[in-house]
Amino acid sequence: MWNALVEEVAVELCKIFTDTSLVDEVAFIPSASPVDVFGRDVTDHPLHIVTSSVVPNAFMLAGHKLAIARNFHAPLYVYASASYMCACAPELGSTNAKCRACFETGVDALVLLPLLNGDHSAAWNGRKRRIKQCLPKLKYTEIRRLLEEELQFSKTVLSGFPKSQAVWAHRRWVMNFFQTSLARVVCHKQLSEFFVEEALVVERANSARRLNYAAWLHRRYCSRASDLPKAGLLSRDLAVKEVSWAKARATKNVSDYCGLHYIQTLMRGLPDLNLEAEMSFVVNLIEKFPGFEALWLYRRQLFASALDMQQKFSRASTYANIQEVDRSFSIHSQTELGDDKSSVATGITLRSELSSTLCWLHTGTHECCSAERQHLQQAQLAAAYRLWIISLATRSLDASVKMFVPGFGNVTRATIADAIAHSFSTPAGLLENILVDLKTSQINIQ
Repeated sequence: MWNALVEEVAVELCKIFTDTSLVDEVAFIPSASPVDVFGRDVTDHPLHIVTSSVVPNAFMLAGHKLAIARNFHAPLYVYASASYMCACAPELGSTNAKCRACFETGVDALVLLPLLNGDHSAAWNGRKRRIKQCLPKLKYTEIRRLLEEELQFSKTVLSGFPKSQAVWAHRRWVMNFFQTSLARVVCHKQLSEFFVEEALVVERANSARRLNYAAWLHRRYCSRASDLPKAGLLSRDLAVKEVSWAKARATKNVSDYCGLHYIQTLMRGLPDLNLEAEMSFVVNLIEKFPGFEALWLYRRQLFASALDMQQKFSRASTYANIQEVDRSFSIHSQTELGDDKSSVATGITLRSELSSTLCWLHTGTHECCSAERQHLQQAQLAAAYRLWIISLATRSLDASVKMFVPGFGNVTRATIADAIAHSFSTPAGLLENILVDLKTSQINIQ
């Protein structure tokens, strides 16, 4: 008896999803009764509420919002899984009569399974196969409508499972399938409209679940190749606006590294953006919100990018003059090779980064107030950052020396490396100071 009731509820849910515009959000609540959701006063209930005729409290559809009772979630999922296995049986060569009967119930397992479990990859793959099978029989307008309905359905599933990797991957497949199958008739304006829609979906998912890596990954995918309009969804003008939006959002979500990583991705497609201004932006956030590791991680990424640009600048300028350097390579010339002149490309130097972090290094405190804990955490992060940048710069300089003076002996290369490293050092010895900073800030080196 109970299995029969579950089957009838499953049929009712599938009928609702025959028209994807009926539902744009799904949720699982303790009771799907209108009285429990909206109160006992019927006048406060919205119009045109749809409930199950078999089990009234099993689900409720009101204003494009579908609520499913939690006590029906597991039975529906078990039934949908069994239906899916029966539906797959003919593909495996089974002729069981029970399997054939599953096609006559009106239950679409490829609708129920993703709706009840957003990470059901097999169901999403089944939907992909069904799209491919339908494609040869459809015209352009029908193909576009089919793909739009698929995006709408996955958007509905995301409302219940905003961090589901399988759903986001399916959306990317649908978008890529749309671009490849309709490449001749899709203009860049339509692709930009796709990006705007995807940005709204991502923002809704981020609002539902903070630190949503899967959603940010999807947004980064949609913004790819901004310098090549034909290859991506994001035009250059829209990319600049995205950077401004992402920076404004980052000031309100300083613990969310995903948003900062998104800014970095956009900047790779816009190489003319000011890296020094971006460094000033994150430094201001660090000073305003001390003790957040995400900001320091982003600062590391910016410094690594600046160091890479400085290396390219140094290699270009050094290679032009390297033939004129004789075997009596002077210490003065060696020092100029590693001098801060190479940082003219970005305006970010190792010295400036080290000096800007000194203010956060202190002897520590045993106070338990929140502000003191934040400053202690800030001191630890600053000391770790200082150790990281000197180790990174040392490895980069050593690699540059080996590249530019391959003809000299090992002793000469070591002398040049020492001279270059000395140009970045303080009279008291930079590395020793950093180790003291680490000890002061109570950092455990593993």
